[in-house]
Amino acid sequence: MTRTSRIPSIILTLYIFVVFTLIPLAMPTGYKNLGEMKCSLFLKAAAVFTPLFLILLIGAFINGRTRLKDYRTLLTLTVIFAANLLLSSALSADFQKSLSGSPGWRMGLFAFLAMLVSALAAAVFNLPGGYIYLPLLAGAAASSIIAAANRFGLDLMMPHLSAENRQDFIGTLGNINWFAGFLAVTIPIAASLLFSENKKMKTAGSITLFILLTAAVLQGSNGLLPALCAVCIVLFVLAAADSACQRPFLTMLLILGAAMEACAAAVLLFPGAYNGPADNLFLRVAGFHIGLFIVGAAVLCLHFQKKGQFDNLPRAAKLLLPTVLTLAVLLSLVLLIIQLTVTLPRSFGTYRGFIWHVAKAGFKKLPFLNMLFGVGPDMMGDYLVSVPGFQELITSVYGNAKLLNAHSMLLTQLLNTGILGVSSHLILVTFALRKGLTALGAYKKKGSSEPTWLLASLLGVISYEIYMMFSFDQVTVTPLFYVLLGALYSENPSRTTVGS
Repeated sequence: MTRTSRIPSIILTLYIFVVFTLIPLAMPTGYKNLGEMKCSLFLKAAAVFTPLFLILLIGAFINGRTRLKDYRTLLTLTVIFAANLLLSSALSADFQKSLSGSPGWRMGLFAFLAMLVSALAAAVFNLPGGYIYLPLLAGAAASSIIAAANRFGLDLMMPHLSAENRQDFIGTLGNINWFAGFLAVTIPIAASLLFSENKKMKTAGSITLFILLTAAVLQGSNGLLPALCAVCIVLFVLAAADSACQRPFLTMLLILGAAMEACAAAVLLFPGAYNGPADNLFLRVAGFHIGLFIVGAAVLCLHFQKKGQFDNLPRAAKLLLPTVLTLAVLLSLVLLIIQLTVTLPRSFGTYRGFIWHVAKAGFKKLPFLNMLFGVGPDMMGDYLVSVPGFQELITSVYGNAKLLNAHSMLLTQLLNTGILGVSSHLILVTFALRKGLTALGAYKKKGSSEPTWLLASLLGVISYEIYMMFSFDQVTVTPLFYVLLGALYSENPSRTTVGS
């Protein structure tokens, strides 16, 4: 590889470091206006990197180093998605606000276009070196250590917060939903390192995974549980179909059990010190010392696995992996249908039942054209308060706060970008997972192990989709999702093997 050909990869690596390591850790003013500060940093980074990516992509296609037809699917789906976003913004009541996004969130037109370009860059350019994820995971581990300390009253970053605010602000991400969303993608990436053939990568993955899972048990967002369950199911199916994946999977379970037991022990050792949400389901389960059972079962299975006892598992399990991934995507769609057709109790899911009801009612009041294209990226909050009677309804529960999202990614997208926006997103994800499964099959035919980047991308995308059924796009994790999504469309997967 020539120095010139390395330039796109180096720029992509720098983008990943800035956006996924520095911005999540940045807290120049503490928790004061933390969300808007991180949004501003991302938009500035996107303003620098997006033009560079576009120039390099155009150059790669023009000079023939990259064949346009190899990326026809991704390019077509990206153009369709981008066109829908542009039309959605054009139809919005405030194009300028739709472009930049609402204060504190900034998931407007520019942010989404920048992320789509980064997905193209991740698909086309080579990620140099085998340690591309380590800075990201080091930053995630640092934030998780701070978050775990927060939960036991050690205010490393927030000594000025009142007791009632300590449940909502955690780590260096601030909002608990932002932190949980970050874990929903970084935990799968850490788990994927266990499947690397590089011992140093395995060690780094094991240590980071323990720290991140400990923070996950303590942080208190129950929406993270379905995402982690999905990751475990996918890896279980993979281990059942491939004996080479059995030991890493069992190691992951051992680390999960150890993290759960460590949290349960900490609560017992420091009675009354835990200040997280009282309805923390993950910690409640850990409190029954299920972690000890998981550790014991994992150790026993590792013993039998070493003797080759699991080598003859049914090969029919190979068919389960595409089935599981397909069901995961369909699950998002099914929940969206439930949200639109079923009225849940107001208090369901920390008042998500109320938010979904308001969003559903708002969508039904849209003109047909807006049902197709939405009210504009990040314009849901402005639209809802413009509907007669909705301002009073929202105020009755949230006071003067705006509902800027529906605490459900697809439901939010439905209002912001319409039916066509949701369809574009789901199609983009479905083709990415299909592409990833094809790449897995190709590696199996060669008799080689799955590259770490491929597992990281597959697990990260599926975990993000599941978690976001109960949460929302955010600048600290959604850009990472689009990079992983783009990597699944890579036409030359061997170039980006993380564990090599």
